[in-house]
Amino acid sequence: MTKYEYVIQQLKERLKNGTYKEGDRLPTENELAGQFGVSRHTVRQALGKLENENLIESIRGSGTFVRRRLPKRNTTMRVAVIIRYIDDYIYPAILKGIQRELAKKNYTMLLYATDNHVDRERKNLSDCLEQQVDGILVEGTKSARPNPNIDIYRQLQQQGMPLVFMDTYYDGIQEPVCVGMDDYHGTLQLTRYLQKKGYQHIAAFFKEDTKAGHVRYQAYIEQEIAADRSIKDDAVTWYNTENAEKVISDSVIEKLRNYDAAICYNDVLAFELVTKSLEHGIRVPEDLAVVSFDNSLQSEASPVKITSMEHPKELMGKLAAQKLINLMNGKTEKSVQIAWTLAEKKSS
Repeated sequence: MTKYEYVIQQLKERLKNGTYKEGDRLPTENELAGQFGVSRHTVRQALGKLENENLIESIRGSGTFVRRRLPKRNTTMRVAVIIRYIDDYIYPAILKGIQRELAKKNYTMLLYATDNHVDRERKNLSDCLEQQVDGILVEGTKSARPNPNIDIYRQLQQQGMPLVFMDTYYDGIQEPVCVGMDDYHGTLQLTRYLQKKGYQHIAAFFKEDTKAGHVRYQAYIEQEIAADRSIKDDAVTWYNTENAEKVISDSVIEKLRNYDAAICYNDVLAFELVTKSLEHGIRVPEDLAVVSFDNSLQSEASPVKITSMEHPKELMGKLAAQKLINLMNGKTEKSVQIAWTLAEKKSS
């Protein structure tokens, strides 16, 4: 028996005889190395093996713990899907991807909409606790802000409820599985595209209440700095979901006369920007190039078709459903980020 196998055997015996009980914190790697007379590297390998077997779990900054046995849940063949909106914008395609995957395994979808309100999200989650579902797919509400519903998420996790997040997840969720877009590299690509087209003064619009908005802002300023350009405060307009319809005001249009390109958070905003720019005598793209994210129907319906990053909507729903199905069947899953692709049109 190798030292590695010996450590595994001894640790398993301690788990079996109750030396280490559910939820107990294990000794440190150095302490275990001293107890068994082996190197810290050997202990780390052994702990990794036990973690792969779901006997223990490592929590960054806290230590390694004996994994709690999850209570057995009755199978209902029902899955809860909690999203911000149901029939608006990109959501029908996302739901189509989810429904198709769930139907393959004979799952029924219970659909909830938060309308981007955390109180409605709380009610939806509470309903899931009462409805007895097998798993939950959830799109974050105001994901950039502290979430008041973390206690319910933790309660669901303690009950062994499989959870998969779409778009982004909340801070405070333990080992979240999330299917989202690669907003950082997508924004780098879009900003670099405008720079290569020769645009010298690029403005941008970002949502302050979503994590995606903050990630995109970070990528935008990094790419502008990489091009030796200074970042001006008035180049960036922050807004949130509630005031989105009022963002493109006359004063914003006048400010944009100092810029030759604008990056919009999504096609809804870009559509409004193109329309009002034309009304104010600003030509698109001759005076102002407008680019955006999602490549939705709004980008095609715009008076000038909008260059936009393609959101693989149905694929996102499909991948999220697949990961949830795997979790419900006892498999392990990891988060994934989907790449954006550029759909170039008339607005740039």
